[in-house]
Amino acid sequence: MNYGHVNLVDGIWLKGTQGHYVSVNPANRSPVGDVLGPDGHVAEQAVAAAVREFRRGQWVRNPRLRAATLNAMADAAATVSDDLVDLLISENGKLRAEAIGEVMASISELRYYAGLARDIFGRAFSGQPGQMSLIEKEPAGVCAIITPWNAPLTLLVRSLGPALAAGCTVIVKPHRATTVVSNLFMRSITSVPNLPTGVLQSLNDPDDWVGAWLVNHEDVRVISFTGSTATGAKIATSAGPRFKKLSLELGGKAPAVVMADADLDRAAREVAKGITVLSGQMCVCVSRVLVERSIADEFQHRLKITLSEIKPGPGHLPESTMGAMFDDSAVERHLANQQAAVAHLDMEILLAGKDLRGDTGGCFVTPALFSSRTTDHPLIQNELFTPMASFEIFDSPEEAVSLANASDFGLAASVHSADHNCARWVASRIDSGTVWINCHNRLFVETETGGYKSSGMGRLHGVEALLDFQETKHIYFENDYETRPQ
Repeated sequence: MNYGHVNLVDGIWLKGTQGHYVSVNPANRSPVGDVLGPDGHVAEQAVAAAVREFRRGQWVRNPRLRAATLNAMADAAATVSDDLVDLLISENGKLRAEAIGEVMASISELRYYAGLARDIFGRAFSGQPGQMSLIEKEPAGVCAIITPWNAPLTLLVRSLGPALAAGCTVIVKPHRATTVVSNLFMRSITSVPNLPTGVLQSLNDPDDWVGAWLVNHEDVRVISFTGSTATGAKIATSAGPRFKKLSLELGGKAPAVVMADADLDRAAREVAKGITVLSGQMCVCVSRVLVERSIADEFQHRLKITLSEIKPGPGHLPESTMGAMFDDSAVERHLANQQAAVAHLDMEILLAGKDLRGDTGGCFVTPALFSSRTTDHPLIQNELFTPMASFEIFDSPEEAVSLANASDFGLAASVHSADHNCARWVASRIDSGTVWINCHNRLFVETETGGYKSSGMGRLHGVEALLDFQETKHIYFENDYETRPQ
């Protein structure tokens, strides 16, 4: 199916003359679509259109227009939801249930921010008679949204929704590997009649230059990026001298803390699902399993059984319970990490992940689990982004917290315990933007997400997401009517 995988500039889909990429289905290596990039002239047109609309258009000043348009976008995306699901399965490699969840969440998020667009308020303050201060929230300017491949729709909309609701104009830069599904989504939501043409642009990036170009462009005032901590650090370094607003959700190393009084069957299911969701290619995936010593052997046994029952396979097959890896390099990284664990004296492979490429023809593996008695190894400190987790033991809640915080990431974590007070105590002391209790990986549009430490800055989802795309202005005036002699 060819939707014309080109670039949206000022309401027109343009080919440009620079860059070409063939998107490939990781489950069977079949081509999904051709992606054409922009040239420098087309890219400059996109920024110019966004600047024009921001400075002169009605979008910035008309919250009811923004609300109506976001609702219309949700309606438009819903009309192509089946095609979006199919493309997510084929281009992204995820399971059908995961793809359906992503599409429905994206539509829901558009509706949520349609409501918030009409609910942006400032405040007033009078310090003395005849003095008045008005505190107003204004859109921050032209925004570039740079998205990853692992959840190309939800990770776009959680930035796009608040950016548009706040009144920003936007340039989207999708990952080249998932441009086809991103293109269809953009075609659907930009087809709505109330959307001014300069509000929303999309620039493909097959040659991997557009993202850096947007970060460095003097007219782009906000950068919203989801991806690796290393790339986020480069963006912050480039954007720093221009004092741009940054919204960065970066890497994760989510620990799952299992206390001795936990429901072990439920915890095993939640942890196994947390390790294998999106084939381990999600920044909030469980990558460290921290277990109280008295139940360590029993929980390890249950977790290994649950992980062994995972059935990797193409996302459209109902019997598949884990989809494909991103590409061959992801498979090789999964295998190399296991070899690194084998070679270390303080580590042991508890469940070996297998390379299934020869059996399936696609980029499939099975999950892996290894024990570790150290926290200073790269396998514990670095984000692995494969279905692989460490198994570590603690003796007290205080030690569990210390272990959980023994990495420079702080995006997500979970605590599993029947004692709510203990679970709440541990959760409050883990350095993480999100901590779930007796579950893992529950994300809602209404509740903010974001990272501590090297996991990023800013918050997305919820009301606070608007802050990343707004400036606060103080307007002060005086009148002498109250102090005038009567």
